[in-house]
Amino acid sequence: MEAPVAEVIVRPGNIFGMSLISYLPQIQVASRRETKAVSSVQHLVRSGSYSDCGQHLCLGDRRGNILLVAAKHADDWNKYQSIPVHQSTVRGITSLPGTSQFVSCGEDGRLGIIDGKGSSAETLLDKLPAKLVSCTGITRSTVASGGTNNKIYVIDIPTRRITQILNEHQGTVVGLASNQSMLASVGFDCKVILWRRQDTAGPDIDQPNITGLAKTATREGG
Repeated sequence: MEAPVAEVIVRPGNIFGMSLISYLPQIQVASRRETKAVSSVQHLVRSGSYSDCGQHLCLGDRRGNILLVAAKHADDWNKYQSIPVHQSTVRGITSLPGTSQFVSCGEDGRLGIIDGKGSSAETLLDKLPAKLVSCTGITRSTVASGGTNNKIYVIDIPTRRITQILNEHQGTVVGLASNQSMLASVGFDCKVILWRRQDTAGPDIDQPNITGLAKTATREGG
């Protein structure tokens, strides 16, 4: 590539696929046979994710647009649908487990909900008191997002309500990841924190509860 790689997105499932986001108005789409440079025209892509089912690719650009396409057409820019959701740079996109949906977070303090199957997007939550720079899908109905105010917000998607605020970082929360038992966060304070999860299964949704710290790692000298 002619520019440094900013993010690598791997397609889940049995069909190999990978997309590389750079600091140029293009993305690289890789299959088993080839890697193809795809011009994103005037869109400077900042973040992205494949859906959990592997059938959809969702990208976010520096103007606040969501770019949506079926994964099989990821190498054809004419197939991408552009949907304005954010008012500034989209800093993170995450898939929701077991669905074709995504959640996006942006520097405008807004979260967006995107339906890959229905090719639609709308605001999930706005006016949070910080730039949001990271997010992760915890369950099909819950997402966590980290901000420049050192906080992690846990949001219930059906009610569009913040259910928890986690406060252990002393720097911007730049990375989040989760599995069935843990939530992991990393911040500019040089800390990696593992949080315990205890989920309550309801008739239609799973309600995760972050019960406390499991472990904190700090860079030596940080």
